[in-house]
Amino acid sequence: MGNGILRKSPNAVQPMGLQTKVRDTIEIKAAKIPDGRCNLYAGAHTDSNGNTCPILAIYTWHKTSQNVTQEEGQLDRLGGPPGGSLQRGQSTLLRDFSETKEFKVGVDQNIQMLAIEDILSIKVSTEVKKEAVQRTNAVLKEKPPEELTGCEKVKSCCTKTICRCCHEEVPDMPEYNKTTTLKTRANRVIMISIEYVRYGNVDTPSHIRVLSKEKQADFYHKLLHTETIKFYYLQSMNYDEDQFRKYLSDSETLARIVVQLKSMVGHYPDGTQLKTILEQKNVHAFGEGVSEEIQMLQGTGTTSTQIVQRSSGQN
Repeated sequence: MGNGILRKSPNAVQPMGLQTKVRDTIEIKAAKIPDGRCNLYAGAHTDSNGNTCPILAIYTWHKTSQNVTQEEGQLDRLGGPPGGSLQRGQSTLLRDFSETKEFKVGVDQNIQMLAIEDILSIKVSTEVKKEAVQRTNAVLKEKPPEELTGCEKVKSCCTKTICRCCHEEVPDMPEYNKTTTLKTRANRVIMISIEYVRYGNVDTPSHIRVLSKEKQADFYHKLLHTETIKFYYLQSMNYDEDQFRKYLSDSETLARIVVQLKSMVGHYPDGTQLKTILEQKNVHAFGEGVSEEIQMLQGTGTTSTQIVQRSSGQN
């Protein structure tokens, strides 16, 4: 029918020019709490056969993503007089078409060095949310008429529960073919919070030394305060907990070594000794670990009982 219209009217197809349309713009903005990781460095060796305070390097970053799909096409008007906007009964035809997709990512990273002695506390917190969705589909078993027994034929043609030929009760429970599918989802988070004293090392050489002792004390009194760094050590959708346990063990090691090194003032370890401390294992584990097993609460109806209720309601 469309070709017949084009043959009858030479002005049926009129170019409308190049049209551009941006669609499917998906953007993920940066979260308030950044992602992060840490590196631990041994202190510098001094002439007195000692080592300065170890350094904890904290890397935090925000990440943004954007996907943009852009369409360009040559549109033609079908039917009607040329010029002007589309009128009632007219439509457009997309002659030439092109699609461009852009994938953009932005990363803002911050690197901060903290002396172990300036750290007041370190805290590791976790959050795990797991979900399992079970779906059961039941399809009624139906035999061809030629395969039905006498009792089954009676049951299929009437609502009586007693068979006329053998005078036995016909089972009222229908048979079903059941298929069960299970979908799992998880959200795992490990967050580290580090509270530290800013400008805690007042013995660091700087131009402030030219000030008097009273002015130096006033300067540090104004600037000396505590701050907290929070970052996601892990954000994962993996349902299996093996990866989560590894990251949790690493974060526990980080918190443990910070506390241990803070108690070694004046006797800080060198690189070899620091590696030995990092590889320490726990002497004994107390208590039972956290279980992620999903349990079904009492009172949840099963598929079979629901099918029986529906069948009984139909009779």
